[in-house]
Amino acid sequence: EANLRLRSKEAEILKLEGQLNTASTNKEYDIIKGQIVNAKKDRGDIEEAGLLGLEAVDEAQRRLKELESELQKRRQQAQAAKSDYEAQKPKLQAEIEALQTQISEAEKVVPGSELATWRRLRAAHGAAAVSCLEDDFCSACSTRVTAQDMVRIRTGVFVICRGCGRAMYEA
Repeated sequence: EANLRLRSKEAEILKLEGQLNTASTNKEYDIIKGQIVNAKKDRGDIEEAGLLGLEAVDEAQRRLKELESELQKRRQQAQAAKSDYEAQKPKLQAEIEALQTQISEAEKVVPGSELATWRRLRAAHGAAAVSCLEDDFCSACSTRVTAQDMVRIRTGVFVICRGCGRAMYEA
């Protein structure tokens, strides 16, 4: 479109320059001369807009190359991370299985009737599912343990804190 406008302006300038030679009066000559100046100014504006457009295209192409380079680098990083994951996956899976076995062995200490409760606590609190007693207080929530619960804990009964819901043990 800009190219068409530029050609049109150049044709207009040529036409006006042709009319300049056929001008019969000074006034007509000055009018045509003014039209030529305006047409040349318009042509310059069109050319400048075209150059700015070309500069924008060059900048966009340069930026595109940068982004493509960055994308390639990110893809390589992603591939490296995926390869690292795939390399570590069997080892981690083996560790998970070993830990699951250790958990199963450790859960054998929990009485059968309380095992479901213990698993629920472990799912809810994770590693903090148990709380040590410190001077007859739950170390997780600082709730004082009743005398009856203290006796039950000391006799090996599975007791849950009434304040925070964690399994309690005496150190």
